[in-house]
Amino acid sequence: RFTDLPVLVVNDATAACRAEHLYGCGKEFRDYAYFFIGSLVGGGVVLNRTVFEGNRGNAGALGSMRATGPFGESQQLIDVASLNLLEMRLKESGIDPVGLWQMPQDWTGIWRHVEPWIGQTAQELAKASLSICAVIDFEAILIDGAFPSEVRDELVKRTRRYLANQDKRGLISPSIEAGAVGPNARAIGAASAPIFRQFLLDTNAGLAAF
Repeated sequence: RFTDLPVLVVNDATAACRAEHLYGCGKEFRDYAYFFIGSLVGGGVVLNRTVFEGNRGNAGALGSMRATGPFGESQQLIDVASLNLLEMRLKESGIDPVGLWQMPQDWTGIWRHVEPWIGQTAQELAKASLSICAVIDFEAILIDGAFPSEVRDELVKRTRRYLANQDKRGLISPSIEAGAVGPNARAIGAASAPIFRQFLLDTNAGLAAF
C-alpha cells in the first residue's frame, strides 16, 4: 500500500465510452453501443443516457462477440477487427509498424495497407452492429479508435455501406456515427472516473442489481 487515496479499476473500453458520452457526441443519443478500436477492439453500452457496466462490470465486452475466421472457424471480433491486424500487415510487408502508435498520427505513407484493413474491419463492425441490435434496440452505433480522424471517418462510411447490404429482417437499422474524442478516449475516461462516480447520476443502478 502506497497511498490512502481511493483506487478505481476501470475497463479501458468502458472508460473510452464514458469519455465519448460526456465529452463527445454520445450525449446526442439515449441508447447506443460504442466501439473503440485499439490494439484490440472493445466497447461500451449506453442505456437511458448512462454507461451500463452490468452486474459484474463487464457489460459491453463487444470484442468478445462471435466472428467467423477465413476458414469458417469460430473467432472473436478482436481477431478480425483490431489494429493488431494492421500491424501484422505492415510487418509482413517489411514496414516498421511503430508509426501506428506515435503521436501526432500520420498514416498517409502506409495508406495502401490501411485501406484494405478498413474494408475488412468495416465489414466485421457492420455484422457485429446488427448482432448487438438483435438484443437491444439501439438507435446508434458509435465508432472511434486509436487512429487519425480521416481513418475513423472512412471506417464509419464503409461500415454504413456494408450495413446497408446486410440482411436486416426483424431489425431496425441503427445509425452509424463517428466518435469525437479520438485516440485519448480511454485515458480521458479513466481520468474522469472519480468525477463520474461522485457527481453523475447512474440511471441504470437498479438494472445492475439483478
